[in-house]
Formats: sequence, structure tokens, C-alpha cells
Amino acid sequence: MYIHKYEIIYNCALVFVSTLLFYMCNSFSGMFFCTISLLLFIVMINFCLRKIKLISINSIFIISILYYYVNELFGYMILENQILFDKSYIDASRIIGLASIIVLCGFFLGKTKEIDGKKSDEIQISDGFVKIVFILFIIYLCVSIETIYKFILMGREVSDGFTNKNYIKTMIHVTVYILPVFFWFMYKNKVINNAMFICIVLFVIISEFCSGTRFNIVFSMFPIILLYLEDKKLNIKRISITIFIVFIFFILSNFMLLLRGDGWVNTTTTSFSFKFHSEGLIYYLAGIIRYYNLNEHSYYPVETIMSLIMFIPRLLWPEKIVQIDRWILHTGIFNTTFADNHSGSSSFVGPFYADFGYLSYFILFILAVICKYFSIKLEANGHKLTISGITGLILYPSVFFGYRSFSTSFFYFIFTILLLHIVKFLSKR
Repeated sequence: MYIHKYEIIYNCALVFVSTLLFYMCNSFSGMFFCTISLLLFIVMINFCLRKIKLISINSIFIISILYYYVNELFGYMILENQILFDKSYIDASRIIGLASIIVLCGFFLGKTKEIDGKKSDEIQISDGFVKIVFILFIIYLCVSIETIYKFILMGREVSDGFTNKNYIKTMIHVTVYILPVFFWFMYKNKVINNAMFICIVLFVIISEFCSGTRFNIVFSMFPIILLYLEDKKLNIKRISITIFIVFIFFILSNFMLLLRGDGWVNTTTTSFSFKFHSEGLIYYLAGIIRYYNLNEHSYYPVETIMSLIMFIPRLLWPEKIVQIDRWILHTGIFNTTFADNHSGSSSFVGPFYADFGYLSYFILFILAVICKYFSIKLEANGHKLTISGITGLILYPSVFFGYRSFSTSFFYFIFTILLLHIVKFLSKR
């Protein structure tokens, strides 16, 4: 990777200007327009440098900024003249905004050479592979039917869906992140027909809708959309279809939020509203800031390590550390009473800020550079049926959802890779 001097100067200048702008703004409306202006400038410059593709880790992160952060700012901008906010809310907005620009700089920094893909990790569509995929799908189907039934009657909060403490059921639901991809390649190789593939995809969408968790649909369907776009030449028709699918997802997301509280049978559509819903990123990060205004940062990667070990069930490790986003809700920092099973997300910045304070900016930049390097290597496989190719597909929704919750996204990303290796190993047997 060779980095031109002007690119270093451009990124340093961008961070410097962003820092000044964010810390000069003392209102949510100011930061809202500041963020929009910076993003437009970044996109314009990088298009000129030909460093933005239609689908890339850079473009996905920009979409996540628009969806999560700008949506958060827009909500607070509307309320800022009606509600007296604590200073920590402004500080949280500044930290997330500046961190977003720094991560983008890490993604854009330097030119990347073409990397030849490897065939050593190719997964063969053998009889063993087909059998294993169908076995996984049948297990997933059996668990999902119960989830759908309880969601319709009771909603997510009291059902045994994805949010249940049952570790095995949770792991079964995670298989859905790669099952549609497997079926896509089986369809392209004429192992299954068009009707069967469509039925499987529709069942996955319905099942994950009833899990009450939006990112399940994103994780499972985004790779299919990407494969669809790459399989054939881009044109107006395919781009229009993609936009339509995103629009449908937006509607389904709103209906999901409406229904998951009490269930389908106990909910009326009169309360349905077509709008973006705040994820509470600024709210939760503000709570963390208030806590660390009174307490010292550990300057030790406690929360970062939690991202690596959170897959260990509490049944095996009862003393496992509770993540900061969940723990902070019950410390008295918030003046609201939350249920014991309630958790939140303080954005991708929260865990790193809890560990390292403002040093988290530097750590996030390094992680962005590393992530960009590996994304180029994964993309070199052309999203084929290989470990690297499918990992590259899963990386995009992981980055998108990682903006909201780094730990959760990282956990499911690693588990998916592990599952890929298991399927490859078993299919040879």
C-alpha cells in the first residue's frame, strides 16, 4: 500500500477542520448541518480520487453515519428548544461525529493494490455440502416456527426468540447470516430451482421479522442483494429494484417496532408511524460520559476484550463482566427505571471511550486502517463460494451494524466465520 503525501495532508486537514467545527458547535442543529456538509465534501473529494465504489466498506460506513448518527442528531435538533439537555449530550454528539470522520479517514487513507484471490479456501458444492446446508436450515426452521408463533401472540419481549437467554437457540439463529448465501450458490449451480430459492428467502425474511431484531434481516439479506447486483451488469432496472427492496425494509422495520411490544394480535395499526427511530446512541454515550466525569478511565482494554469473549455463555462463566452499555443503565446515571433484561448501544465509540477516553480516536483510526486492508483482501475473491469471499460479504453488514454496537457486530462476524469453517470441514466428510 502506497500513500501519497497529498492524501496524508488531506486526511490530517480534514480531521483538524472537523475537530474545530464539532467543538465550535454548541447545538444539535449546528452539528447536524456540520456533519452533512463534511460528508458531502468527503464524498465529492473521494469520488474525484476514485476511491468510492457503489458498494465498499467506505460507502457502507457513510450510509451508517447517515442512518444512525444523522438520524440521532435530527431527533435531538427537533427537541433541543423544548427540552433542557445536559452538556453530556452535546459532548456525546461531538465524540461520535469526530470519531466517524476519523474512521472514514482510516478507510480512505492510501491506495490499495490489486490482490489476487486464493482458491485454497474454496468450498465445493458437493453432496456433503448440500446435506449439511439443508440440515442447518431444517434446524433453523424448527426453531423459527416457535419464534414466529410466540411473536404473533406475545411480541418479542416475552417470546423465546433471538433475545432469549437460551444460548443454543441464539446460535441457531445466527446460522441465518450465511444460509441464504449458501442457497444462492446452490441456486446458481442448479442444485435448487428458482421457486425453492424464493420460498427459502421469504421464510427467512418472515422468520427474522418475527425475531423482532432488525439487524438479523440486514445480516441475512444484504449479501444476497450484493450478489444479485454483482452477478449481472448494473442498470437502472437493478438499481431501482435494490432501492425498492431498501424501501420495503424501511417499512418492515417500522412495523416490527410497532408489533414487537405486545405481539401481532394485541396491536392496532392506528399507532403506526412512518419515520426513522432513534437508536439512543447519543443518549447512552452521554450516560457513559457522565459516569467517567466522576471516575477514571481504566486505560486497559476491558470493554475491548469483552468483544472477544462475549460468546462464552454465562452458564459456563457466571462472573463474566457485564458490558458497559448494559451495566451503565443500572448505576443511577439514568433517571429512568429499565427492565433487568434491557440493554442499549452507545455506538462504536462507547466501549473504546470507556476504556481509553479520548485516546479512543487514535485506536479507532488504527482499527479502520486494518479493517480497510483486510476488506481489500476479502474483496479480491470476487465474493465467490470461498471462506474469504463470503467473509467479505458478511463484512459489509457487520460494518453497518457495528456503527451502532461494535461488540455485538464483532461477535456475530467472528461466529459466522467459525461456522463457515465448520461447514467446509464437515462437507468434506
